Amino acid sequence: MPTWAQIVLYCVGVLVLLFFASNVLFRYRSAHARLNRVRRFLGTYARFVAGHSDERLWLAAHASEMQRDAQSVDQGVTYIAPPPMLGGGAYQPHPMFADLFNRQSSADNVTAQLRLEVLAAVQHELETLEGLYRLDLFNPLAWIRLLFERLARFPRYLLRTAGFSNRVTDSGFARVITAIWSLAVGAATIGAFIVGLIALGRS
Repeated sequence: MPTWAQIVLYCVGVLVLLFFASNVLFRYRSAHARLNRVRRFLGTYARFVAGHSDERLWLAAHASEMQRDAQSVDQGVTYIAPPPMLGGGAYQPHPMFADLFNRQSSADNVTAQLRLEVLAAVQHELETLEGLYRLDLFNPLAWIRLLFERLARFPRYLLRTAGFSNRVTDSGFARVITAIWSLAVGAATIGAFIVGLIALGRS
């Protein structure tokens, strides 16, 4: 019969494995770094707009990075209509930070004040996410969920790595394969845990 110390060590080992395999720490650190970048960009851009600094080159260098950070929380894209001389027509998506200084002539209505407001919204969204991710650092159920999500996405990851388009990776066939894979992974995980307990009980 295993001792309580052996059982505790086994459970701790499983939890440690879950913690690192779930990538929960990397997710939190990524969110924290992104929030810090947004805070710095917001402060620098606010000073630039107010005329208290001349950091245009720094802002231009980090504009694309800021666009990616904003879009990570579904912000940073507005819609503009090209003027008649450029064809007019339907509204088109416009990345407001990638085009930080309105080099596109039809983006004149995207003002500095609008960008500041969006930056404030992005900062708030990232602060909320960072708080949730910080709680997940201490939640074993979140580790299990995140690990399962990573494993479930593995077939689509392989398809994308092989060079298949989104049309293939998001197809019904890919979804069926992902569902079957998820069931197999779930059954294997539960089975491995039970086998480990049985093996510990026989030792």
